[in-house]
Amino acid sequence: MIVDPRTMSYTEARDRLLERFHHEYWPSMWKICNGNKTEMQRISGITRQAIDKILKKYGIDPGESGTGD
Repeated sequence: MIVDPRTMSYTEARDRLLERFHHEYWPSMWKICNGNKTEMQRISGITRQAIDKILKKYGIDPGESGTGD
């Protein structure tokens, strides 16, 4: 079980699930878009600045593949 309401507050459970989501979503998005941030923005529907912040937070290296556009 990822979250257990018997032992976690709502906030703890939400934060854990959100972290897991980000750790799965953004590396996949990076791969699918070959590092093209314009394409990532189009697909995700969030701003380029938000994408840059997320990539930095989760250590997704803009130099590891793709254009890094």
